[in-house]
Amino acid sequence: MQKFLSLLVLITNTLLLSAQTSGKVTKVADGDTFTLLDSYGKTHRIRLYGIDCPELNQPFGKDAKRFTTNLILNQTVFIEKVSKDRNGRVVAKVYYNNRQSLNEELLRKGMAWHFTKYDKSTSYAALERQAKASKVGLWAFANPIAPWDWRRRK
Repeated sequence: MQKFLSLLVLITNTLLLSAQTSGKVTKVADGDTFTLLDSYGKTHRIRLYGIDCPELNQPFGKDAKRFTTNLILNQTVFIEKVSKDRNGRVVAKVYYNNRQSLNEELLRKGMAWHFTKYDKSTSYAALERQAKASKVGLWAFANPIAPWDWRRRK
């Protein structure tokens, strides 16, 4: 029984460690996707949870990428894994610069939509509403097109 409990504790600790990790950002693909190099030398594609930035070929897409790049490229970030997506990317909440939320900052600055299909958080919804009301970032445009609608047009 003792061996079973020890094994259970080991497995639980391993799962907890894999859900939270930190590493260096080596590449930013777009506003909500980047590559992380962990302390074991393994790379991971990270997709930000609960938000969706404009596609690169979409109006404001390059601005969102530049914003994310300026905040986290070559920086150490902490990730809190939520899930994996159909493309095998780790979907996560990401923290930079002493635990500031990248997901929230992108919403606050009008660089992303709250992705309500996958997240129902009232705090993310409030950040999007505030950005819209202030007409910051992509909300300065009259009728910005949500990335999921943009992708459907292809």
